[in-house]
Amino acid sequence: MVLRKMESEHFIITVNEDYGVIREIINPKDKYGTNFAGNEQNNSFVVPPKGPWLGSVNTKYRILREYDLREAKWLEANTSYHHSTDRGIRIKCNRNQVTVSYYDAEADAGGFNIYELSEVFRLDPEDKSFVWELTFINHSPYRIEVGEVSIPLIFNIQCRSPHSYEDRVLIHPFTAGHTSYIYFTRPNGNPPFLLMVPGENTSFEAITGQWNLGMMGQPPPTLFLFSKARAGERKWNEWFNGLHSFILGPGETKTFTIKFYWVNGYEEINEKMYEIGKVAIKIAPSMVVPQNLETYVALKCKKPISQVTSDKWTEITEIKSGYGERILKLRFKKRGQRVLRVIYGDEWLNIPFYSIEDLETLIDRRAAFIMAFQRITDPNDIRRYAFLMWDSENKRILDTAPPLVDFGPGWPRPPKSWMNGCSDEIGFAEPLFLAEKNVYHPNNDEIRALDDYIWNFLYGKLQDPETYAIKRWIWDDPKPGVDRSFNYPHVFNIYHSMYKIAKLYGLTRKTPKDYLLLAYNTAIAFYSDEIVPRWWRNIGHIGQWNLINILDDLKNEGLVNEYNALLEKVDSGAAFFLGTRYTYRSEFAFDTTGYEFTYFIRKYKGKMDLVEDAIKVLLATLHQQPIWWWRGCDIKSLGVYTTAQNAMCLLDAYDENPEKPLLLEVGYAGILAYFSQILSSGEACTGPNWSPDGSPGSYFNPAWSNEYGIGLYPALSILKSYVVKDKDFGLIGYGCRVEEKDGTYIVEPADGIRVRVYIVPLNLKVFVLKSHIDKLEVNKGSKWINLAVSKAHYSVNSFTIMLKGLEAGNYSVSTDEGFEKTITVSDPSEVVKIEAPAFKEKISVSIKLKID
Repeated sequence: MVLRKMESEHFIITVNEDYGVIREIINPKDKYGTNFAGNEQNNSFVVPPKGPWLGSVNTKYRILREYDLREAKWLEANTSYHHSTDRGIRIKCNRNQVTVSYYDAEADAGGFNIYELSEVFRLDPEDKSFVWELTFINHSPYRIEVGEVSIPLIFNIQCRSPHSYEDRVLIHPFTAGHTSYIYFTRPNGNPPFLLMVPGENTSFEAITGQWNLGMMGQPPPTLFLFSKARAGERKWNEWFNGLHSFILGPGETKTFTIKFYWVNGYEEINEKMYEIGKVAIKIAPSMVVPQNLETYVALKCKKPISQVTSDKWTEITEIKSGYGERILKLRFKKRGQRVLRVIYGDEWLNIPFYSIEDLETLIDRRAAFIMAFQRITDPNDIRRYAFLMWDSENKRILDTAPPLVDFGPGWPRPPKSWMNGCSDEIGFAEPLFLAEKNVYHPNNDEIRALDDYIWNFLYGKLQDPETYAIKRWIWDDPKPGVDRSFNYPHVFNIYHSMYKIAKLYGLTRKTPKDYLLLAYNTAIAFYSDEIVPRWWRNIGHIGQWNLINILDDLKNEGLVNEYNALLEKVDSGAAFFLGTRYTYRSEFAFDTTGYEFTYFIRKYKGKMDLVEDAIKVLLATLHQQPIWWWRGCDIKSLGVYTTAQNAMCLLDAYDENPEKPLLLEVGYAGILAYFSQILSSGEACTGPNWSPDGSPGSYFNPAWSNEYGIGLYPALSILKSYVVKDKDFGLIGYGCRVEEKDGTYIVEPADGIRVRVYIVPLNLKVFVLKSHIDKLEVNKGSKWINLAVSKAHYSVNSFTIMLKGLEAGNYSVSTDEGFEKTITVSDPSEVVKIEAPAFKEKISVSIKLKID
C-alpha cells in the first residue's frame, strides 16, 4: 500500500495512492489524534479493493437522444468498478494535492465510459480547509443527464470498542440545499469537531441510512448531491428538497466542491457558515411546533436574503428585515411538515418544521387510544388487563406472528413472543405512560385500569409477590427467567407514579404507602444478586434515575429502614459511575441508554466535574442541526425513548445553569420532537412518522407503537414552561405564551401539563400540585405574583403552590375564596410551600411582598 500524506497547520490528510481514496483526516492539534476518516481498519464495510471508501462516488446517468422520445434508462457509473478491475484510474500527486481520474472508454457497464470523473483532494492553508472537488467531463457526442451523484460517508463511525468515546466519531447531517452541513463529534463531546460543507455551486440534496449515524455496525449512510435517478425509491418523489439532476453537453465540464473545516464548539458552526457565505440559522424554541404556540427563526448571511416563503398553512411574521438578515416568527395552522424556503444570492435553503396539535390534546388522545384499543380484555386470556403494541399501518393490535418475530429455541414459539408477553420495554410502555400521565391529568377510568393491571396481572402473575422478581414474559413455556435487569426500573416507576396519584388524589385502590413499598421492594430486587447478575449494575438503566425520587419519598413518609436499605444499595451501585469516566455502554459497546442514570447519579452524589463530562457526552449525541426529525434527537435512532430521556437531562442541567442556553435549546427541542410521534388519532408510531420521506423502509422499526411510552415517562417528568430573554428574539416562551406589559410578565402555560414555570430573567420557579396553572402574572421586581389555577380533578379540595427565587421578606397570600396567609422568605434559594383550599374549579391567587 502506497500512502501519500498531505500536511498543513490545520489538517493531516492521508490518501491511498493505489486507489486514490482518503484514509485519514486528522487535526494535528487534537490531543486524541482521532482519525475521522473510515478505512478497512476501523470500518468493517470497507473491503479492499472495491470499498466503499471515503472518496468513492456513485453516479447514474442517461443519454438524451433527440430522435428517441422514449424516456431513457438510467445507467450506472461508479468508482467501485475501477477499484475492482484496476482499470481506468489515473493518479497524480504533489505536495498538497492529489488528483484521481476515472475514465475508460472500453469499460463495461458500471464504469465511467461516457464521461470522466476527476477528483481532487487538496489542502487550502489560507482558507484553513481541506477541499474535495468532483469534476465531470463529457467525452461523448451526446447530451447526458446525470441523475445521481452520491458519496458513501465512510467515516470512523463504528463504535464497537470500549475506547469508542475517544477514537470514533458520530455523524450529524443537515441536508437542506446550499447551506447544508454535516458535523462530526467524538462521543465524549470534546472538540475539535469536523465540519463538512458544500462549496461553490454545490448543494447537499438527500441522505440515506438514517439509522447509520454512529451506532455499532450498520452500513454507512450515503450523501446525495443529486438524486433524481432515485425517484420512486423510498417515496423520494416526496423528498422535501426535491429531486435534481444536471445536464452535460458534449465536451462540457461541471465541478462540485466539498470543504472540510475544524470548529471548536457548536456555536462556531454558525460562525463558520456565515464566514463562508452560507446562512447562519438559529431556531427557538423548537422545530416540532404545537399549533397553539410559536417558534422563531433568525437568518444571517453575507449575501442578500431575497425570499422566505412557505405554504398556506404557515403564518410568517417578520420581526426584523435587512440586506442579509431576517428574524421571523412562525405559527402553523395545520398538522404536518412545513418547509421554510430561503433564497439568498443565487442559492437556496430548505428548513423543515413539523406542526402538531397542542401537547395537552395529544397526551389525552394517547391515553384514550390506549384505553380503547391496546388493553387486553378477554377474560380467558392470562394477560387480561395488560397492554399490547399497536400497528398503525394495518390498524390492529399486535398479538400474532407474523409480524411478531420467531427468535427460535429458548424463546416463546409463535403466536407467543417476548414482544407480546407483556414484559420488556414493549410491555411496560403503555402502563408507565398512563401512570405518570395521571399524576398531572387524573382520569378515573384510567386509574381504575391501572389498578386492574397492577393487582390482577403485574403483581402476582408477571412479578413474584414474595421475591419481586419479574418474568421476561408471562408464559412459563419456555421458562422465562427473571434476570432481565431493564424490566425492574419500569415496574418500580409504575408503582411510584401510582404512589403519587394516591398521595395527591386518593383515587387508587390502595394507600400511597402500599404503592411506595411495592416500588421499594422492586428496587431492592433489582439490586439482588440472586435475581439480577451483579455485572448488570455497571450499566445505566432506562428510568433508573427515579430511584432518587423514591428515596426522597421513603424518607418523607418516615420509612427510615427502607430508606437506609435502598440508599445502601444505590450507593454501592453508584461507585462504578463515579469512578469510571465512560460508563455509558449497555449490552452494546456504544449505547445512549445509560446516559440518563449516569448524569443523575453523578449529580446526586455532587460530582459536578463528572456531571460536566456527562453533559458533553449528551450534547455530542443529541443532534443540533435545524431539521425537525434531527434537532434534539438522540443519535442512536430517531423516535426511541433515548431522545426524551437524554433531552430531559439537558433540561435538568439548564435549571442549574440558566447562563447556558444551548442546554435549553437542544433539550426542549428533543422533548417536543418526541411528541411528533403521537398521531392525531392518539396512535403512537415510532417508525415512518420520523422518516423525512415518509417511507416505512427507512428505519428498522415499522409503524408500531413499540417502546414509545417509555420515553413519554421522562418527558412528562420534565415538561415545563420557560420564560427567557433571548439575545436574538427578545422575550420568548418555551412551552408557553408570554408578554411583558407595564413591568409585568404575563405567562400562559401550554406545555402539556401546566404545573411548572421557570421565569429565567427573575430566576423564579413556580410549581403546583393537584392543579394546573392557567395564567401567571409576575411583577419584574418579584414584588407580587398573581396566579389563575384550575383543579386537576373535581374531587380535589386543596392545592399546593411551591416557589423558589422570591426575594427575602414577608408576603401576604390570598385567594378569591377567602383564604389568607402570611409567609416569610429568608433567602431566595428557599423553596416556599403554600397549601390552600380549593372549592371552585378555578381559583385566583395573589402573593404580595409586604412593605414595612
